[in-house]
Amino acid sequence: MKKIIIFSIAMIWGVIGYSQQHHHHSNSSNTDFKEEVSLKKTAVLKSVINNYLALNKALINDDSKNASLAGNKLDSSLSNLDLSIYSNDEKEELKEIIESARMNAQHIDKSIKEIFHQREHLEFLTTDLKDLMELMGADRELYMFYCPMFNDGVYWIYDSKEILNPYYGKKMQKCGEMKQTIKTQ
Repeated sequence: MKKIIIFSIAMIWGVIGYSQQHHHHSNSSNTDFKEEVSLKKTAVLKSVINNYLALNKALINDDSKNASLAGNKLDSSLSNLDLSIYSNDEKEELKEIIESARMNAQHIDKSIKEIFHQREHLEFLTTDLKDLMELMGADRELYMFYCPMFNDGVYWIYDSKEILNPYYGKKMQKCGEMKQTIKTQ
């Protein structure tokens, strides 16, 4: 009888140990998967962010031609976003934001000689990009700035803490203040 009790206790300890080991392994695997998906999500937006920043730099320099080129590249990178790793609900929300962002990028592209019109669309494009980054993440640290003077107050995103206002360009480059740091996810 003693042998049966000792054997039973040993079996129970073995099952508990295996269960805990198996549970820990599945959590580790799940964490690895989540990190991999998170890295994929932030990488997806890289070209979009690069083209948005190129657009900002062109507007900072009052260069409507390069702003137009950047708008064209931005439209292309938005149309090529891979949404396959997102849930159906996320995809629907992302598609709406992307559609709005593409429309604004196309307006900037087509307004080659109308820098004020390009800057007006930058306002809406910035909102779209911020919404995309909230869902998809950013691949680097970025900064949200605010200018109280253009169109009753507008935001822009930049990759430096230096204030370089794309809404006023060379005329008032230092107008604005940093409001938020956008961290990588």
